[in-house]
Amino acid sequence: MSASQPTPVATRSARIQLIVMVLAILLTGVWAMDQLTTVEAGELLPAREPSSPTETTGPEHYHPGRARMFVFIVDSLRDKTATDPDMMPYLSGMRQRSLHAVVTSSRDAVTVSAIREMFTGRARFQAFGFLRDFVTSPESVESLFTQLHAAKVPVAIYPPFAFAQFAHYIPNRDFDGRGDDRDQAQQNRWVREAMESFRDGKVDFAVGHVVYSDRVAHDGGVHSEAYRAAFRSVDQVIAELDQKIAPEDTLVVTGDHGHTDSGRHSLGLDVPSFTVYRGPGFRPGFSLGTIPIAEHRWLMSWGMKLPLGGGYASSRHPEGLISGERTRPASFSEAASTPKRSGSRSSLWHVVLTTVWLNVGVLATLWLGLLWQVWLKPRRVKVGFWLAIVCSLGIAVSPWSGVLAL
Repeated sequence: MSASQPTPVATRSARIQLIVMVLAILLTGVWAMDQLTTVEAGELLPAREPSSPTETTGPEHYHPGRARMFVFIVDSLRDKTATDPDMMPYLSGMRQRSLHAVVTSSRDAVTVSAIREMFTGRARFQAFGFLRDFVTSPESVESLFTQLHAAKVPVAIYPPFAFAQFAHYIPNRDFDGRGDDRDQAQQNRWVREAMESFRDGKVDFAVGHVVYSDRVAHDGGVHSEAYRAAFRSVDQVIAELDQKIAPEDTLVVTGDHGHTDSGRHSLGLDVPSFTVYRGPGFRPGFSLGTIPIAEHRWLMSWGMKLPLGGGYASSRHPEGLISGERTRPASFSEAASTPKRSGSRSSLWHVVLTTVWLNVGVLATLWLGLLWQVWLKPRRVKVGFWLAIVCSLGIAVSPWSGVLAL
């Protein structure tokens, strides 16, 4: 073998480095587009004070009840389970005296993404969105919590683990770790603590969230006895909430997503959930049919007598509401069956943002690849060092999200 010919080891190393480079380009491209959806939706990374509401009508223009709400989120509550009188008799029976609907989840059908859409009122898909279920960090996403914070409405969330994305607008509460996702007693106790804070008047907006319902679905599917026992426990909690929360207040029972018979939920699966709204502002026994999960913000805003946030971009069903003698605000009297795009950016401006972001993300990686070929390779830099450079690209580019959102 001549000195000019590459050795098998060198050829293999070059192939590995080429594969790493291609993967880095693809992953960076997907990551850049994920960040672009954040900018497009107006979900700004820097913490900001909420903007003025789009409507300023007073509480007398809403329903005659109190602006107080308890939201019980049952992780992986599928529509077929919720409406099965043998599985969940109490929840199934609540349909006769509550506004109810089948709810389609976020596109990736995972908890954190679904809760994000539930409280922001905006549908958004991110390829890496599922990672938020495992790695969370404080954010300042514009949402119903932004308005509650601005209106000085006391809020409690038990437990707050899936709500870090709204951390700048919700109170900090100490919890011992993340808890055991199979511990029904502990999670039910948290929900009851939230209910007692609500009943005592310490808070006017409370959220209770259980996840053992999701774990049992993953472990054995819908036909296991453990599954039936878990959802009977959930049904008993719902009965307790319904009986102890005053009729002048609103009780919401909902899921973040459903699951298949085997307990799966992921991108591409049809796994609808279910919801009921029991309260003075909602038409009892009325079905909205099937609604997107983002419509929860519209319904919750009505229940809390808050003007609809300017970032809302989903459907509206005013036929399901009950109001007082005054004229409703326009955003709660006009039906909308198709999502409306939010924001004021023109299509040309959106094209400019897209072009800049792709140049910063994907093309920057390509330039690093050229740099590696021209300068790094002759110096025999190790693959690990090259990977470190690629990974640092995310840190270097992330400030652009704040710049582009101005």
